[in-house]
Amino acid sequence: SVAGETIGVKGYGHVLHDELCCRLRKGNEAERVDALNRVVHLRMMTGRMKSVFLKCFTDDHVSVRHTAAKGAGELQFSDEDVIEGLLTLITDDHSHKVKAAAIEALADIGVVNDRIISQLVWSAQYQQEGMVRSAACLVLAIL
Repeated sequence: SVAGETIGVKGYGHVLHDELCCRLRKGNEAERVDALNRVVHLRMMTGRMKSVFLKCFTDDHVSVRHTAAKGAGELQFSDEDVIEGLLTLITDDHSHKVKAAAIEALADIGVVNDRIISQLVWSAQYQQEGMVRSAACLVLAIL
């Protein structure tokens, strides 16, 4: 993004990067959600940021997991670990909003393989929540 480039040109990129990593690791729920939104907006993904980002998929708070799933889609983050994290959210998360966001993120990312298709078909047929089944059907039609 232009904002991220400007911050980098001014020499503050590493400071912001370190601050966002710290907020994702140690911040409270609202701080982690805010940091995720900033990472996505600035498109500030590095190797170190990736490891902290991935931990958000297993956060105790639904809002953090939901924001991380949506962020992965917005970033079109096709990394194998991210795809695995999204598939895990679809199968294991207790929140239907998180499951639906993870399914929609897979559509935004656009990666298609047998495991993804199998998970989406299973979700469309067997997930209890209508919102999740509907998202899976829509994504199957898109992919």
